[in-house]
Amino acid sequence: MQRTFTVEYVYDYAISTYQPAVDLPTISALQAKRDTPEDALIAFVSAARTGNYDAFIECLDDAGKARMQALSKDPKQANPLWQGVKQFYANKPVQLLDRVETAGYVILDTRFNTPTANAPFPNIFKYVSGKWLATDELGQRADQMLMTFRPSLAGETIRVQPVPVAKLAGAGRQQIEAQDKFPKNHDLRNSMVETVR
Repeated sequence: MQRTFTVEYVYDYAISTYQPAVDLPTISALQAKRDTPEDALIAFVSAARTGNYDAFIECLDDAGKARMQALSKDPKQANPLWQGVKQFYANKPVQLLDRVETAGYVILDTRFNTPTANAPFPNIFKYVSGKWLATDELGQRADQMLMTFRPSLAGETIRVQPVPVAKLAGAGRQQIEAQDKFPKNHDLRNSMVETVR
C-alpha cells in the first residue's frame, strides 16, 4: 500500500497591500530615516541605487554588516556582494507591493517596475534599538518560508523524500523538524500541521 505523509508549516501573518503599488523615491543619505520599515526600505534602496556603501551598511543589522564587511578588506571597491547589489539596483525603478507583518519581522515585497519584472522580492526588516534594519535572520533570501511564500497563495505543500539530516543544514532546519515527525508518527496519522509563531 502506498501512502503520503504530509507535514504543513503554518505561518500567522497580517498583510496590507499597496493599491496601487508605490514607486520608491531615491533620497540622499542625509534624508534617510528608519522610523518605519517603509522608511528603512527607501533608505536601503536609495543607498544601493546611488552606490553609497556607507549608507547601505547603516541599513543592515549587525550580522548583515559583519557578513558584508568580511567579504573584502576594501569593501567599497572589491567587495563582490556590494558590487552585485549596486548592479542589481542600478537606478532601476522599484515598486512597493505589500507589507507582511509576522512575529518580530516585517516583510516588504517589492518589484522592479520594468517590462521584464518578475516575482516579488521580499525585503525583511526587524526593529533594533529604536530603528528598523534589514536582516537576513529568516535566511539569506533562501529560507523555506520566503522561497515558497507568496501573499496571493493560501499555502503550499512541498513534496520531499527523507534524506540524511547531515545534508539538511541552514535553510533545511524546518525540513529536519518535519522529517523527525515521520518515523515517530507515520503509523498514527497521515497528515500533521506544524504551527510556527
